[in-house]
Amino acid sequence: MTNRIFNQCTAWVGIGLVAGILICTLWPHEPAQAITNSRADKFEMFTAPASALNGIEGVFVMDHLTFQIRGAVLDPQQAQFTAFYFRDLKQDFPIDAIGGKPEFAVLSGRGQLQNRPGMRVQTAPGVIYVAELNSGMVVGYAFSWERTGVRGTARQELGKVAMFRFRDSDL
Repeated sequence: MTNRIFNQCTAWVGIGLVAGILICTLWPHEPAQAITNSRADKFEMFTAPASALNGIEGVFVMDHLTFQIRGAVLDPQQAQFTAFYFRDLKQDFPIDAIGGKPEFAVLSGRGQLQNRPGMRVQTAPGVIYVAELNSGMVVGYAFSWERTGVRGTARQELGKVAMFRFRDSDL
């Protein structure tokens, strides 16, 4: 009797193992991707997806002294930075109205935004979000990237996409 129970358990474990292997083989695979962010007292550094197909990222630095974001995309085929970006946050946030001492937080995420009419270059899937505590504003920025094969030196301005307020403010 004990031998028969053992054989049945072994059979069920074997069937479960085979079924698990089949399910894992047939289940669609998605690569794990992470967006990174690091902060110091006077600047923040973060990445944002530049290409939806092959995991290429842009690296950006937000300078808390100049209130600017600057970034670049590293082309893996050339092992060089081939696209450069900038944005002066004084255009979008009332820095003078808050006494010139804004408190920024920044992060990036996936937006998969559609191209605007007339755009020649594909909009990158990454969106950069900048929040300012005193004004209570969050602004989203988009950028574009394409592999051209030529090292570009011209800086492209990050495009303002949308804004919302997370806090009521007198500004």
